[in-house]
Amino acid sequence: MIRRIALAGAAGALALGALAASGIGSAGAATPTITTATSANISCVITAKAKLAPALKNSWDQQAHEAGDGETNTAVQAIPDTKFTTDGPNVTSSKAKSVSCTGSATDGTNTASIVSVKITLGNGTAAVDNPPLQEDNTCSGLLAGNQPGDVAATYTSTISFKTSGAKLAPTTASGQGIAPSGAGFAVTGGSSTGSLAGGNSKTQANISDTNTIPAITAAAATSSAPTPNRTCEANLKLKPGTASLKPPKGLKKIGIGQSVLVPGPTGQSTLCIRKGTTCP
Repeated sequence: MIRRIALAGAAGALALGALAASGIGSAGAATPTITTATSANISCVITAKAKLAPALKNSWDQQAHEAGDGETNTAVQAIPDTKFTTDGPNVTSSKAKSVSCTGSATDGTNTASIVSVKITLGNGTAAVDNPPLQEDNTCSGLLAGNQPGDVAATYTSTISFKTSGAKLAPTTASGQGIAPSGAGFAVTGGSSTGSLAGGNSKTQANISDTNTIPAITAAAATSSAPTPNRTCEANLKLKPGTASLKPPKGLKKIGIGQSVLVPGPTGQSTLCIRKGTTCP
């Protein structure tokens, strides 16, 4: 099959060459490619899926289940600190695509109108979690701000463009940060290289799946509520006079898109890319 396709391709090339030599056919002007834009203003609505490895989990904290905290079951009070998290950096990866886009980029001569974009996001530098938490890969870390002395992770994203009028080479932003924002997360900062070098970008990634928010906001198990959402929190197994833990399953992925949790325009996940002006 491979050989047959190769022969057919060679025959086609010879036929095109004969047409060009005879003047019957001629190649049109190549579509210009913008490698360095002088200005750009691009806005897109996006959807994405983010994967997390290792899965995020919350550990069992005995001090949070003392009698003074409202726990009445002595067997639950006696459960010692139990670690469920996995130490070390977290590998985060995401692939996003646009639902719709507006805007353009120009090098002063050629203009590329944006039809759609694809975005890949991956790890840059790992976070450093210092006391008082000093625990990696927790679900609660998605909601909590950095403790004093902590160093946040950075990320690198590459954006590829489908355009009309002219082509636009990809752009890469390194050193970006992710922080809780709105109904999800904001990806901001960093420095850009490629076609939009010197530009800036901002992504609002709203959580669209129905599991993540309930998982990361679930309270730890108690004797009066022994089975919270088990994605991040351990569940309790209670028998007369005894109590034990059923480990959390772990948060492995997050769906991002036109949020079903916050309907309407405010729930859209959006991408802003600009050069010459700043994303709001």
